[in-house]
Amino acid sequence: MEAPHLRLLEVLARKEAPRQVHSRAHHVETSDRGKMVNAWSIDDIVTAVPGLAEALDALGGRLVSLGLVYEADQGPYTEAYWALTPLGEQCADFLVDRGKGLDLDS
Repeated sequence: MEAPHLRLLEVLARKEAPRQVHSRAHHVETSDRGKMVNAWSIDDIVTAVPGLAEALDALGGRLVSLGLVYEADQGPYTEAYWALTPLGEQCADFLVDRGKGLDLDS
């Protein structure tokens, strides 16, 4: 993963996600299906980080392929929403812990 992937992961890990949607992904554990999850639409992500707009599909696809993100949605006729998998949440927490005290502006 490179910096843009990490930036997207950071956005998806924010606790103040713009939406709460039902988890409907087929690969989510049965006990988790139907629970409300923090999720971001493509428009929400672009609003939060305009610089990712043109590469968002590729960035999201990479995070999905790594098992860090999945597509959660509200129903069959609504736009897609992305949410972190449990592994994605663990990775985001780990990266935050590792990054504490680093000077990222230098």
